[in-house]
Amino acid sequence: MKKICMKMGASLPYGNKIIPVDVSATGEPLLSLLEVRQNGESELKKITREAFIDSLGECRLPLRDLRMLVKTADPSHRSRFPALLPRPSSKCYIFEIEHIKLICFSDRCLIFNPEENATEKFISELSEQFKAGETELRNGTNLDCSMRMLYLDSYISNVRDQDFEHIILESALENVVHKFRRH
Repeated sequence: MKKICMKMGASLPYGNKIIPVDVSATGEPLLSLLEVRQNGESELKKITREAFIDSLGECRLPLRDLRMLVKTADPSHRSRFPALLPRPSSKCYIFEIEHIKLICFSDRCLIFNPEENATEKFISELSEQFKAGETELRNGTNLDCSMRMLYLDSYISNVRDQDFEHIILESALENVVHKFRRH
């Protein structure tokens, strides 16, 4: 049990609030990740670098990608070059453009540094997209709440026909483009 707590991180009570610890019991900094699943559920995780690398073990990512992801997870790290790296052998892609840093698989997506303001905006837009898809499925109606819903013509009939990875990618690109539109 002690080993799991060290790997997964911990929280300290402070009055009525719980404050997350950014350092493991061994002194190693914790990575902050938000795991979004295909059904729209999400879970905030604070894990060590070792636990993060272990969790990606079955994906067979190249070592250079693992190094880049660990470096990317540091909130103070800003990449010089935007990157969208498809990894067909690992059945995922790595997206690192502006404030959005993530690795997306067909069934889940790991978003780095979800506590940052700009990343929080992306996450809220993404969760709205999943809610809109659920509402459409329940009501059987077409909602005109985003660009995704508008270009549905002959290729895609609604959100449930889109692949999870494409929804994530399109939301991320839309968020980055919207950021540049403000300037």
